Amino acid sequence: MRFGIQHKIPINSSFKLFKYINVSPAANYTERWYYNRIEKSWNEDSLYIEENIVNGIRAVRDFNTSMRFNTRIFGMYSFKSKKIKALRHVINPSISFTYRPDFSDEKWGYYESTPVDTLGNQQSYSYYSQGIFGTAPSGKSGNIRLNLDNNIEIKVRKLNDSIAEFKKIILFRSLNFTSNYNLAVDSFNLSNFTINGWTELIPKMNIKFNGSINPYQLNNEGSRINRYAWNNKFSLGRLTNFNFTINWSLKNAEKSIAQERPKNTSDGEWNTIQNQIDNYVDFNIPWDVGLNYSYNYSKPVFEKNVRQTFNINGNVRLTEKWKIGFHSGYDFDNNEISYTSLDFYRDLHCWELRFNWIPYGFQQSFNLSINVKSTILQDLKLNKRKSFYDFQ
Repeated sequence: MRFGIQHKIPINSSFKLFKYINVSPAANYTERWYYNRIEKSWNEDSLYIEENIVNGIRAVRDFNTSMRFNTRIFGMYSFKSKKIKALRHVINPSISFTYRPDFSDEKWGYYESTPVDTLGNQQSYSYYSQGIFGTAPSGKSGNIRLNLDNNIEIKVRKLNDSIAEFKKIILFRSLNFTSNYNLAVDSFNLSNFTINGWTELIPKMNIKFNGSINPYQLNNEGSRINRYAWNNKFSLGRLTNFNFTINWSLKNAEKSIAQERPKNTSDGEWNTIQNQIDNYVDFNIPWDVGLNYSYNYSKPVFEKNVRQTFNINGNVRLTEKWKIGFHSGYDFDNNEISYTSLDFYRDLHCWELRFNWIPYGFQQSFNLSINVKSTILQDLKLNKRKSFYDFQ
């Protein structure tokens, strides 16, 4: 039987510094009371580590602290141009500090080293590692985190020149820069600089990107050395990876099933639709098309690797009871059409027909399914399929 008592005291606060800087200090204190501890020793006769239970009431304490500073800076630039009225820039800088001492240090009295073999090799262990609430963590932890988030918008004149009306265009919903400095290590303290952003210059088109910059130099063998890149030239470092994706969704519909509950739909049917929204065929949408393009660049050392993918998918309502879906793309590495599939759907009132067809490629196959719509009778169905093994 394992038993003990644990106390936890979280302390946090928030206040303003110089009116504009938000300061958020925090501290967490944990104390455990145990009524015994396990001491280990090496037995020279049996060549085995012995464990002895030593009774007595003892306390195991640990704590950590943190401090965060953040503010918001607004900038506005007006243009004399008739097409562009102004540019608005919002900067959200923040810096945070966290610290936790090394509770495996002998001054705390929670850890000890014991031989583990005849060669005299030592292993550190905690007296209270088998306690019901665990033990105090080992290893010093100290970190400074820098974060800079940006939001950039512009106001431009609308196409109707007769009326001086302007509309807002968001250049970057988010443009974020982040890095960390580890105080607990003796080398390579600075982590990679990470950059990520999100923009929507064209309606329904999302462009997201992220990258990583290594601030350290490489030697001739490609190993990282503890010397910053800006010591030799004006540079933040080496771009080790970068990727961006473009998603463009076009839809001709007033309201989709995800926005409005259909008429004459029971609560059970509505819950089923929401739980299996991907399997529901929405006839409220006459057509929809989705385009996706992704670009991935990586250069961990000297050689770079670039991968590109393009995919297109969509659905078209042929009649009130027929609908067809498609999925395809292009493989830039092999210069050929990638995985392609066609999906046919027929509404048979209480029944439904689904036909999935992969016309060519390694996964060439088809699957025909006729089943009852009701989830209560979901096992009442007829399937006819031909896998890619049958096409060999």
